[in-house]
Amino acid sequence: MTQNQRIIDYLQRNGSITTIQAISDLKITRLASRMVEIQAAGIPINKESIRVDTQEYGPTRVTRYSLGV
Repeated sequence: MTQNQRIIDYLQRNGSITTIQAISDLKITRLASRMVEIQAAGIPINKESIRVDTQEYGPTRVTRYSLGV
């Protein structure tokens, strides 16, 4: 199974994904690049910037991707 297929399956099961989740759950480090490829294949993707609090560095912003309608 390709990385793109794993991401699509994850989105279908969980609704959304961030880079942090892609690294920890799927061992995929270049999520943004994979999302561009998924969009180029004709699958609509929504993205939004969200705030995430980290213990070490405090609040930061990450992109959360979900399947578009």
